[in-house]
Amino acid sequence: MLNAERVRAYFELPQPVLTAYLNTNPAKPANRKPEPEFLTWLKGEAKTASRTLPIDQQKLFQQQLERVETYLRDRVARGRGLVIFAGPKTWETLAVEEEISNETRWGAPYMAPLLQLMGEHKPHEVVILDRKGARFLRYRMGEVAELGTRKFDVNVSDWRKKDMGKVASAPTRSKQGAGTMKKTRGSQRDTFEHRMDARYARLCAETAREATQLAAKEKLRTVFVAGAGQLLADVTSGFSRESARHVVKIEKDLGGIPARELAGHVGSAIAHWERGHEAEMVESLLGNGRGTVVGMDETLAQLQKGGIRRLVLAGDMDAKLRRCRRCGLASRAADAVCQRCGGERAITTVREVALELAWKEKAEIEIVSGEAGERLKGAEGIGGWLRRPAEVKIAG
Repeated sequence: MLNAERVRAYFELPQPVLTAYLNTNPAKPANRKPEPEFLTWLKGEAKTASRTLPIDQQKLFQQQLERVETYLRDRVARGRGLVIFAGPKTWETLAVEEEISNETRWGAPYMAPLLQLMGEHKPHEVVILDRKGARFLRYRMGEVAELGTRKFDVNVSDWRKKDMGKVASAPTRSKQGAGTMKKTRGSQRDTFEHRMDARYARLCAETAREATQLAAKEKLRTVFVAGAGQLLADVTSGFSRESARHVVKIEKDLGGIPARELAGHVGSAIAHWERGHEAEMVESLLGNGRGTVVGMDETLAQLQKGGIRRLVLAGDMDAKLRRCRRCGLASRAADAVCQRCGGERAITTVREVALELAWKEKAEIEIVSGEAGERLKGAEGIGGWLRRPAEVKIAG
């Protein structure tokens, strides 16, 4: 599973390494040929890349390419995307359930596409409710993983004996004299139901607390609670005021559905929420003059001095710029030589530079698409929230 720990480990892989991002989606007819499209692309791309490498690197590159090709020929594609890191001391593969573009690099591990996937697909918590209990799940990139369960253990046998088992009698008076009158069971039944309601209310409050603790522990962005009726209302009302800002209701009874099938039932609701969240975030960024920055030059300048705490980037951002191979300084200037250190400046993309800088400086990464992405493109497709001065000093 893609997570921050795994990405951190990839950054530290020994160099040089061949990084290949491949669209292996088996639903594509071209990927079902004897030689799938992604393998044909890789072989053609590799010929071009090999000619641009120094002589002393070409043999090593070719050896790693042959390892990758052999692996791909012997493997049946299952996921929509595949990432491979291959080097003299390295072999790492990662299957992803999102389509990715075919890309390859030689040298340092190429991480921008993985960072983009992480920014596009934040992990969420899903709580599935029914009268038997609650299931806690992690949802990310169309996949769910079990985090735990809470059983709603309500032993009512003692209550029934006490409240419903006996019919009391009370003395009465009438014109005919003293006597007895049997009480109805209405009051006992009301007491029993009140106890049931109070018990479930306590269980629901405990469920909300456990969901909050899991979200914090697992670094999950939003808690989606799926259930019906009073049970859903009781659990969602059990969150604290601060936590409730990150809670979303899904009014569906999904209690009997196996975990492997739940992604299809909650995915559309989560996607709908994400589109709305992205739109609100971009509007807030563009409308907030204080504490924010928008546009390519200003945002890159802030990123390079550690001044961004939350980067927002349009998903299809592909504008070109140059970055110094020696000191890493990046800008849109067309100079082939770095003005800071005199090093050679290579052509790259805003996406690659911005995402790697954000990761290095521990800034939160947000990738927006659709209408939100188009709206952000009016400000050159990039912006962010600034750190406080004290945070910039610490980051630097």
